[in-house]
Amino acid sequence: MTRRRSADDLRSQRWFAPQDLRSFGHRSRMMQMGYATADFMGKPVIAIINTWSDLQQCHQHFKARVEEVKRGVWQAGGFPVELGGVRPCSVDPGDDDCVHGRVVAFVPGDRMLEQLRGAHCTRAHQRS
Repeated sequence: MTRRRSADDLRSQRWFAPQDLRSFGHRSRMMQMGYATADFMGKPVIAIINTWSDLQQCHQHFKARVEEVKRGVWQAGGFPVELGGVRPCSVDPGDDDCVHGRVVAFVPGDRMLEQLRGAHCTRAHQRS
């Protein structure tokens, strides 16, 4: 069983919690997007990297699946954010590079980590 982290231990809260000008800007932008302070303060920010696209048939279910994952993150007490990911499959359904259900595994790890660091997220949900 994993230990539940306190709000002070969360990477995302190091972005929001300090009482300085930089954190004020981060909180302000969140509120400009329609979120209340209670939505994100003291909660882990969980990134969901979504490779959904209008042009990729094998990813069509991801749009609905991400909404289900977001609902679960909210219910578990987190703050879900969706990040667009690299779409590793071609649009030709006959190609072998499109493996259903293991899409995120093809994204280079360092590129994904940089995207998460830039979004100041606590964790990322990977579909594997």
